[in-house]
Amino acid sequence: LVAWLVRSHLVMSMTAQRKDIEDPSVIHEFARQVETPERLDYLYLLTVADMRATNPKRWNSWKGSLLGQLHRSTHLALTTDIDAQTRNARQIAQNKQQALQQLRQRYVESKITTHWASLSDNYFLQNSVDGIVWQTSLLLDHAGQTTPQLHIITNDSHGGSEILIIDRDRDNLFAITTGLLDQLGLNIMHARIETAGNGITISSFVVLEEDGSAVAGEIRESEIKQRLLQRLQAPAPLAVSSSDFRSRESRHFDVETRISFSQDESKQRTIMRIVTADRPGLLAKIGLAFSKCNIRLYSAKIATIGADVDNSFFITDSNSQPLSDEIQQRLLQECVLQQIEPQE
Repeated sequence: LVAWLVRSHLVMSMTAQRKDIEDPSVIHEFARQVETPERLDYLYLLTVADMRATNPKRWNSWKGSLLGQLHRSTHLALTTDIDAQTRNARQIAQNKQQALQQLRQRYVESKITTHWASLSDNYFLQNSVDGIVWQTSLLLDHAGQTTPQLHIITNDSHGGSEILIIDRDRDNLFAITTGLLDQLGLNIMHARIETAGNGITISSFVVLEEDGSAVAGEIRESEIKQRLLQRLQAPAPLAVSSSDFRSRESRHFDVETRISFSQDESKQRTIMRIVTADRPGLLAKIGLAFSKCNIRLYSAKIATIGADVDNSFFITDSNSQPLSDEIQQRLLQECVLQQIEPQE
């Protein structure tokens, strides 16, 4: 056991921070590596202790929530005989049923199901029952509204604050939002984008303050809402400018930017991984490259390790097809590099 723990001590932290742990295939592969609930428990304890001891300032509630979620999902996979696809389908059905029971008390069922029909199955898998109820209520309460909706809540399960933006689908939305969040001094830990069939985009960002705490206080929340709404309500098309980026001390890190692509066959998406030095407005610049290349972003995993970032983006082309062509991948890679690499 000890020898296995030494060999595998980085596996859990890398899986939690760099992969989509809401994907059953990821959980299945991690469970295959761990093999037993006993090994899982020991590896979980070792990972938490190692991460907190190695760099206490980098530990935060978000990382703790990721490890906890990975532990729970993997334990379930190791202790049941149900295959990943069946377990996935049952979870979606259960989440829908429980959410519907709560929503029926306020809304006509046909309106609920009509709205849900425009959403993907992944939406019901990736969101909790409370999250589904909350977001559905907001959409039904403001049906027909043409201006953006913006809400901030403390999300205990995510270990941070969740900023929810409901708006019409349009160019540069991700780039503008991430740029402003950076300017406001917020660190984005996770991003998820769901574009419904009716042209509405539901964007969820889990953020932390620079000291690793959740957003707190009415004044701070009001500042964030006011700044975001002011920019999102500006005349289209939205554009990214240098004013969207936080002013920080310029530092040089000899880190070569590495971009790689892999395929998520189960969800028909391409995973683009970017390892580079952290810098102001990084996510906004990447988002702008996506817009220029007509790339659809579904979710993003953000991992900051020291002065470096290791980000994974789950993307498709404008027709919701994975980027399987090497020419497509190379063009996107060149566009991203043009945006994020400093001009000499």
